[in-house]
Amino acid sequence: MAAAAVTLVTACGGGSSVPPPSSAVPPPSSVAPARTTSTTSTTAAPATTTTEALTPQPSPDAAAKGLLNAWRRGDRVGALHVATTAAVDALFAAPAEPYSDRGCQDPSSGNSACAFGIGNGLAQLQTGSLAGGWIVQSVTVNP
Repeated sequence: MAAAAVTLVTACGGGSSVPPPSSAVPPPSSVAPARTTSTTSTTAAPATTTTEALTPQPSPDAAAKGLLNAWRRGDRVGALHVATTAAVDALFAAPAEPYSDRGCQDPSSGNSACAFGIGNGLAQLQTGSLAGGWIVQSVTVNP
């Protein structure tokens, strides 16, 4: 009886754009694998960068050195504790090398620029105040 009603509604629908129920919903066996695969690939990538909490440092220099020391160790997770993802990505794009501290500007309006010699180049780290401490907001490496 229900099948006849569906057929009658579909047949009488005229110009209806709603497809019959059999083609609107895929069989349950084809839905489950797609969800599992999609969910796994969607959540796996950002987990590394979104789970690390920033830990503001006591000074701009401490934040900058914390990032550079993590970079030298190849410790991306440690770097994400003292710097934004963009800053970590910018620094980790360069091969790790010894660095020399060229100093940080006196903080002004919650910001301070720090410079470090890296090989024959220069790295400029922009720090900012956050929650009573300092983090690295951006990095520019000039070879």
